[in-house]
Amino acid sequence: MRQHPDNAGGLGALLMLPAKVRIVAGILLAVVGAVLAVVLWNRGVVAGATIFAVVLGFFLAWSGVSSQRRESRQQAQRKSVASRQEEILEDMVALKRSGGNPVRYLNEQGIQDAEIRATLLEEMKQRLAASK
Repeated sequence: MRQHPDNAGGLGALLMLPAKVRIVAGILLAVVGAVLAVVLWNRGVVAGATIFAVVLGFFLAWSGVSSQRRESRQQAQRKSVASRQEEILEDMVALKRSGGNPVRYLNEQGIQDAEIRATLLEEMKQRLAASK
């Protein structure tokens, strides 16, 4: 669960950035940190802050890429469910009336997103209540 940015702290605030911004910021931070480490290395000094910047930049970029992939999967699942929502809801209502488990049906259909599942279950409840 994500925190509100006001409660996140410095590193947490970076993780609240949009995925693309995290990727760009991570790459820039890693490159700047690496360049500064090389410059300081030639002077006989390696500052911990430069190494920290490289590591933080890497993980920030990795976090952005992971988040972007997750968002793409969720968006694809939303489109898939939207295109067959009526069919899914009809099956869920029929299954519930016959004593079956609509949550198991959603699992079998590969619908894992909690927001989509909650919306479908709520719509099913409304249809069941309206038909009584």
